[in-house]
Amino acid sequence: MPDDRFAAAFYRGVGRVMRRQAAPLLAAALACCGAAAHATAPDSATATGGQVAPHQQAPISRQPERPPPPPAPVTYSCDDGTKIVARFPDSVLAMLTIGEDRYELRAAIAASGVRYVGGDVEFWTHQGTARFTRGGNATECRAAEPAKPDR
Repeated sequence: MPDDRFAAAFYRGVGRVMRRQAAPLLAAALACCGAAAHATAPDSATATGGQVAPHQQAPISRQPERPPPPPAPVTYSCDDGTKIVARFPDSVLAMLTIGEDRYELRAAIAASGVRYVGGDVEFWTHQGTARFTRGGNATECRAAEPAKPDR
């Protein structure tokens, strides 16, 4: 029986602490919700001659949203003479074109930069440089400077 008395006292104490901590949060939440309701009520009441209008939804746009254009491809020049055109359509995919070869690589864990892997190919980018590995042979690459518009 002593254990039951201890448990009952413990849970009574926990309940008091929870009520003390929850009461200010509950009061703040109610005040916030009440303030928002009062802030919108006068406008809708004056618009309908003193009567509160039913909730109205914002009009729906009839034009479909266009997805953002894909980022421009990045061309890399490698130490062994390889030219790589890399496209990054989203944050997990890299599409590489090297001559006639095409590779679709997926993002993988990297200590720094972004590393993409697929089969025996790895493409690891970091601050404008990259390391391209295919079949165990690695080469260092640099992103070409984008063309600057004429002024």
